Amino acid sequence: MAIASLGYRTDLMLLGLQGSVIEQRVGYQVIRTPANPTFHWGNFVLLDRPPAPGTVSSWTTTFAREFPGAEHLAIGVDGTSGDAGDAAELAATGMEADRSTVLTAAVTTPPPRPNEVAEFRTLDSDADWEAALDMQQAVHPYGDPAGWDGFNGLRLLAMR
Repeated sequence: MAIASLGYRTDLMLLGLQGSVIEQRVGYQVIRTPANPTFHWGNFVLLDRPPAPGTVSSWTTTFAREFPGAEHLAIGVDGTSGDAGDAAELAATGMEADRSTVLTAAVTTPPPRPNEVAEFRTLDSDADWEAALDMQQAVHPYGDPAGWDGFNGLRLLAMR
């Protein structure tokens, strides 16, 4: 399936590089991140189009079938219009649309006032990755186990 949303296209590319599995089904894709089953947007169903009227509850059933035992519900809708289906029907299943804006550029140019002090480099040592984990824990604590066994740690391990 050709993904219309550049945001989802980028997300799926990066998830695939990090070890996620993307499976095509009729009308949707299943994205699985076996190494991090609590990663909501690493374990989700991506619909090819907004759910047709009267079908939202069937998509929640599809998610439950694809992710038995999941403690979350994550269903994405591909597209560029922002249409995610009927708001009342989504609410009746306990969901609401969360739309993301994705910025793109046809051409890039150097910034008018570049930061000449900042250092941008690859994380290449265990100490670098530990510092990255510490930063993630400080900014996004999520309440799950800290360290490499928690959500942030598992995500960074996939990136590494």
